Amino acid sequence: MGPAAWLLACALGPAVTDGAPAGPDAEASAGVIALASSVRGSLTQQWRDALAAALREGLSRGRFTLIELPPDAAACDALACVPADTRAQARYAVHDTIELVDRNYAFSLELIEIDSGEVVATAAGRCEICGLADAGTELAALAASLRDKLDRLVTAPPTVRIETTPPGARVFVDGEDRGVSPLELQTVAGHHRIEARKPGHVAATRELDLVDGVRERVALALTPVPAADPVVVPPQPRDDHRRARRGATAAGATLLGVGIAAAIGGAALWAVDSRAVGWRCSGEDRDAFGHCRYLYDTRGAGIAMVVGGATAAITGAVVLGLRERIANRKPRRR
Repeated sequence: MGPAAWLLACALGPAVTDGAPAGPDAEASAGVIALASSVRGSLTQQWRDALAAALREGLSRGRFTLIELPPDAAACDALACVPADTRAQARYAVHDTIELVDRNYAFSLELIEIDSGEVVATAAGRCEICGLADAGTELAALAASLRDKLDRLVTAPPTVRIETTPPGARVFVDGEDRGVSPLELQTVAGHHRIEARKPGHVAATRELDLVDGVRERVALALTPVPAADPVVVPPQPRDDHRRARRGATAAGATLLGVGIAAAIGGAALWAVDSRAVGWRCSGEDRDAFGHCRYLYDTRGAGIAMVVGGATAAITGAVVLGLRERIANRKPRRR
């Protein structure tokens, strides 16, 4: 220990030791590794050692058991470079950052859980226009406060972070709507049922037991609901098919109508054949027997109209009956 560190230790009091405090609190101590400080600003090595001693004093005051780094790892400021056998002896590691501008100090501390690598507690403070002793006192107090934060963390209610794929699902914990994923929430310790719902997806559930002070992550994958069988729509007739069908219908109806009318007209002409033309039968236009000399000669025209009308009517009926086949007929290729 250099002169500056010794003076700082005297200023902080007799609690600065190289081990955990004795007494009943020692049973509650937790093993911790003090990583090398990250320093921003101009700070001599002598003052670095003094502040490192203050950090250790604060950790001891906070009932942490200090695990010494081997000499070849004394400069380690990250867990990655700490030997595995040293990490196995501790549960936590402390990393502090010191920023010095003129005589203004800014401290930030992180308490890292070695197994998970997660930061479980932090502390930060400032010391304005401070000498070495005042800066050391502030740093030691911050280090000691990490234990209180760790104790509160252990007794804090469990925290669970819920993520869903896809996101935006409605999350229910024990049937209670707690919001939309992703979300992080606190609940009571014990058994819980977590359910995620999203329109168009099958609901996903998970059951788990939560413990005080534990942070859990739950990932739920929602499966899309299978699409319903598609509605089969019968094929609609093509435009050319509809046009052909309308044309055949019109032609057949026309032929049928004209044929019937012609047949009726021909029958009427046929019926009046050889009958007297009444408006011309007067006086000398009649013979001694009263027969008119002017007679209708409509038999041939009537027969022709009846035959033609019947033929047209039959053709129209045939066209109407075969209009679907006519409409479906493929055009000839040239």
